[in-house]
Amino acid sequence: MPHDLPRYRENAAWELSDPSCIPDMLNRYKTPGADTGFWDARDLPEMAKGSDAPLLLTQGFLEWNTEAQSMQTYLRNHDGPQRGWLGQWDHVSASGRGPDGELLMGREGWFDEVIASYDEHLKGLAPQAPAPAFAVQDSTGSWRAQDRWPAVDDRVVVRLGSGTCTDDGRRSDLAVADDGSSFLRRSEPVGEATRITGTPVVSLRTGDRGSVMVRLHDIAPDETSVMVNQQVSHLQAGETTLEMRSTDWLLPAGHTLAVEIGTVQPSTDFRAEDWMSSPSGGEVAVDDVRLSLELDDPSDDVPLAGGRAAYLDTYLLVHGGRIAEGTASFTLPTGGEHRRSTIAEPAAHSGAQINRRRSEHREHDG
Repeated sequence: MPHDLPRYRENAAWELSDPSCIPDMLNRYKTPGADTGFWDARDLPEMAKGSDAPLLLTQGFLEWNTEAQSMQTYLRNHDGPQRGWLGQWDHVSASGRGPDGELLMGREGWFDEVIASYDEHLKGLAPQAPAPAFAVQDSTGSWRAQDRWPAVDDRVVVRLGSGTCTDDGRRSDLAVADDGSSFLRRSEPVGEATRITGTPVVSLRTGDRGSVMVRLHDIAPDETSVMVNQQVSHLQAGETTLEMRSTDWLLPAGHTLAVEIGTVQPSTDFRAEDWMSSPSGGEVAVDDVRLSLELDDPSDDVPLAGGRAAYLDTYLLVHGGRIAEGTASFTLPTGGEHRRSTIAEPAAHSGAQINRRRSEHREHDG
């Protein structure tokens, strides 16, 4: 890149001395098994265990390169002080600006926080103006302050029953009630705004081998929709569990959550999809589908100054669509339905006592 420093250019030129390095890396990147030596050496959450090094991070929930994959596990495994900016951007730096000078993450003050963090943890100086441990931007483009991420008011397990799809590798047409390549389960409209946070997890059982894609959709009252999360997996006979990407997505009052299960669809946007579809062509039957969600009531948000991330509107446009009307099969708890309790957890910043709201798992039949 034009702004790369001479030292970076010199080190990067090493690749020319070993032309096989890059093709070999790209080939091994396609290794599907998570328990292989290639991926073990890159298991960052595992490496975080026991680390008490102060952490200051940024993470885009809409990232297409360093995806929000296993981020929650990493933060849980890490023992040291944690701070971060999390939000609805792609692969950009916290201080990055667009062609018109707009901040790509939408918020000022990144370098102020970096220097304050260095002063605190390297020099032992107390922050002059303490910042929140986490500055979080959800899918509305609004920023809020949190002691830690995620802040969870309720954990629910939604049972979605069974279904059948054809592993044909076609792009699903959700405007058709049943296009054969996937099937859909949808919630009742939420009565109050409800935030899906943390890491959704889907478990299902099948007697077949093959592949599966799971997508979550936010459906507005006029049936327009946007895909908010997705994950793919190989299927073996028995139970398969998919940990989806970490997220922070607000369902406004009156909106519906839909869960799509079906064939691995071909990539159309390299910024969000980095797999190659290899359909079996056969019919795949799944049953005992369960969706585990962490929910947050936004009514007690602590607002922070900041604007809308530049990429958010592009994402909404690219991943927007329309979904055919259907019958609701499950309900999400909202607002006053959340049952709250408080547990003490290790301090996340400056030795302060951090409380995390947590409620027991609840199951909703679908």
